[in-house]
This record gives sequence, C-alpha cells and structure tokens, in this order.
Amino acid sequence: MPMWIRLVMFGCVVCASCTRPAEPAKVAPQGKHFGDIMFEVGRRFERAGRAVAAGRWELAQYDLGEIDEVFAEIPTATMPEDVTIDLKPIAKAFADTHPPELKRAIAAKDRAAFEAAFTRAAGTCNGCHQAARRQFIEVPTKIGVAVPVVETVAEVR
Repeated sequence: MPMWIRLVMFGCVVCASCTRPAEPAKVAPQGKHFGDIMFEVGRRFERAGRAVAAGRWELAQYDLGEIDEVFAEIPTATMPEDVTIDLKPIAKAFADTHPPELKRAIAAKDRAAFEAAFTRAAGTCNGCHQAARRQFIEVPTKIGVAVPVVETVAEVR
C-alpha cells in the first residue's frame, strides 16, 4: 500500500479518535409544563362534577384525590414564558382551599354543597386565567359541563 494512503488512513483514525463530539450540555431537570398540569386538573374537575351529577360519589372522590396529586407537581412545573405573574402561590392557595371543601361535600354526599363549592372553585380558576391572560380558558360554574367551555359565546354589547 502506498505511503500516502497509509498516512491518510492513519490520519483519519487519529482524527476520528481525537475529535469526539462535544457532550450535550447538562440541563437541570424540569417538571411538566404548567399548561399540561392545568389540563389534567380541568379534566379531573369536569369528571368530578359529572360524577356527582350522576350520583357516582366514589368516582368524584377519586378524581379529587387525583387533583391533589396533580397540584403537587406545580412547584417543579415549567411556567409559560409570556405569563408575567407567579402562578405557583395562586395554585397553592387554590389547592389548600377548594379541593378540601369539595371533598367534604362528597363525603357527605351533599350535591347542593358540592355544586356551591364547585361554583366557587370555578370562579377562582377563571380569575386566575384572567390574571394570566388566559381568560379564553373558561371553567364552567355548573357541574356536568365540559372544561373548558367550548360552546359558542353570544356577542357582548
């Protein structure tokens, strides 16, 4: 084999062994995206309301327990870049207030108390959505309605 071929081959072997690709930068682990967490909360909130409307108290209780678990993920959540307020303390206050009230109504199998607590919780959700400039994500104040509200909204004068 001619010497120049051996040098080229040797050079390529040397180059290949000396020039390793750079290791990817280490990125701090991030939690779920805040929007994904809120989507899960909305789904569970809707289903708890539908379960109460159907007299399925155990299912409602289960979904409220799941909401607690979902809210536990918020401290590590990745927040939306365009939201200018800190949503984490608002979410914590919500979690400390509304799910316990809803659970008490479920434990008592008191539909009227659940509906009242549901309405208050939905109002708090909607207030937070407005503060975060996400007012288009409207949580219904009545049980059994899809979360978020997707029906046509009448024109406002």
